[in-house]
Amino acid sequence: NVIAESLVDSLKNISVTFVLDSMEKLLIDERDATEDFINSLISQTTSVQLLLTSQIDLAILDSRKKVIKIEALTLEESELLFMELLEDEKIDIQKDERNWLFEFCNGHPLSVKLTTSLIKFYKSAKLTIEYLSSGSTPQNPLRNKMDKGTSLDVCLSTIYNCLTKEQVEILQYVKFFPGGLKYKWAEGHFEQLSFAENVALLQQFFFVQTL
Repeated sequence: NVIAESLVDSLKNISVTFVLDSMEKLLIDERDATEDFINSLISQTTSVQLLLTSQIDLAILDSRKKVIKIEALTLEESELLFMELLEDEKIDIQKDERNWLFEFCNGHPLSVKLTTSLIKFYKSAKLTIEYLSSGSTPQNPLRNKMDKGTSLDVCLSTIYNCLTKEQVEILQYVKFFPGGLKYKWAEGHFEQLSFAENVALLQQFFFVQTL
């Protein structure tokens, strides 16, 4: 609390945007602290913006806000994205496998992208489905009904299990540089880990992006 108050105090006249992704996860274990921090930012600063993403209704946050509801992809849009991402791949995918994948992704764009990455990685839709269907869907106490909206969690955990120790090490390292990291400088810290090769695979899974 002392740290949070000090942070809020230092931001009173600074223009900055805080992005809190998957807000519902913060509210599971840290609801009181999260609400207090947000209320302090809103009431005690003048130029701070908050961008929150959530799969649940945030009406519980008693503050003035603008809500933008992003609809899921339609089945047709999911199919187009799926076909575009696998356009150059010579992988046989049966109709029932496509149907399973579209139902699993439930219109979530990143889930569609991640499932296609798994298909490319395993060179098989059947094997991808086996791994995804064996994953346990995380239980979220803030949701009354569990559905395929949690497909992203299953995709990410499945992919994370595909990574080598070296790739996990690189991923843990780059996460401390959300504003960007110079490729050559980072490469110098991983001279014995085939940095370029490992980053290429992390890119394939949309875990990192290079410019």
